[in-house]
Amino acid sequence: MRFDSRHELIVWAAALAAVAAVALTTTTAAAGTPYRTARNAAATAPRCFSNATRTLKIQRRPLPSLPLPDHLKRDPALTRLYLVTYLLLKADAVDKPGRHDVFAYVARPNEHALWHLAACGTGP
Repeated sequence: MRFDSRHELIVWAAALAAVAAVALTTTTAAAGTPYRTARNAAATAPRCFSNATRTLKIQRRPLPSLPLPDHLKRDPALTRLYLVTYLLLKADAVDKPGRHDVFAYVARPNEHALWHLAACGTGP
């Protein structure tokens, strides 16, 4: 790839860094705090992108027919998918303030364990 100016190279590098940050966030999330309900675990998903958020709406979705992230089991008793709508309170490196959506996989190792946020991203 050839760049005609140093500015083009800097812009390209910044865009690549932003994409890499989002890609990393979409593949895994810190196990974090365990929660009694899957819905409460999903409510924490906007923190994958920014701490300056307020969760507005949480909707459970069926598990997609696509392959799930590697460490998740295709069992609704152990893995669930939610679409979480949140308000970004201040701009970050990628998004402007306002309403945004994030998909959140929540999981637990067995039916008696607590739920945790397992993965989050812009698509299921």
